[in-house]
Amino acid sequence: MKKTFFLPVLTFTWSACLAALVMTPAAFAQEADTQYTASPAHQIVRPAITTPDTVAMIYSKLTRQLPDFDSLARQTQAYKDASDFERSSVQDSEAQKIKEAYRLLTVTEPLVVETQVKLSSYNTSNHGFFVENFKSSTFFPVGSGDKLYAFVPQDIMDKQWLKVDDEAAAKAIATTAANNGGMLSMTLLLMPQYADTSSASIDGENYWPIVVDVKKMMLYAPDGTPLWQPYDASLDKTHQELLKLYQ
Repeated sequence: MKKTFFLPVLTFTWSACLAALVMTPAAFAQEADTQYTASPAHQIVRPAITTPDTVAMIYSKLTRQLPDFDSLARQTQAYKDASDFERSSVQDSEAQKIKEAYRLLTVTEPLVVETQVKLSSYNTSNHGFFVENFKSSTFFPVGSGDKLYAFVPQDIMDKQWLKVDDEAAAKAIATTAANNGGMLSMTLLLMPQYADTSSASIDGENYWPIVVDVKKMMLYAPDGTPLWQPYDASLDKTHQELLKLYQ
């Protein structure tokens, strides 16, 4: 039975790159001010979730196994939309594209996954929240075709505590969670470490494990508004350096 879950990859656009190249110094400095805020949620553009097919290829890279390119090609929309007469040539064309994507794929970039989290009430003494549904057994499932993968975070118990010193941000998080049944959307950036060539049975399903480290976590409201991410002092430094270039 085919199962599909969500999964991610960071993206950028050439139009954005070209716009930055032709930007005047004044406009560049203004853009830096626009994208940088002093709030706990510096992230403006939400990372795109890694696609299931990318996860399948990452698994193959980590285990040094070539993926079934023809099988992946038959899962593409182009193949599904093709007529019976065209399908053979479309499969070959799509398989070639996937082969090229696989050749360029790197395992040194973070994968992106999205999940729902339940937070504790705000701890006014220590200034933060606990993620109550992070357990030592927590994993993030991803399905590609008829195969199930499991992102297994090695350090998830170290990520239970979300430090939020800003009172306004804490109030926004608590209010948004209360208005959504106590749940919030969390985006996690995961660095792949290694993959197991043997499947593991979890809750009656066979998963192919990919061990990951949690690089970053971000909280969002249901409408995509950023609520929180860990403070990064380098953002302050980078922002100041950008502004100094054009002062």
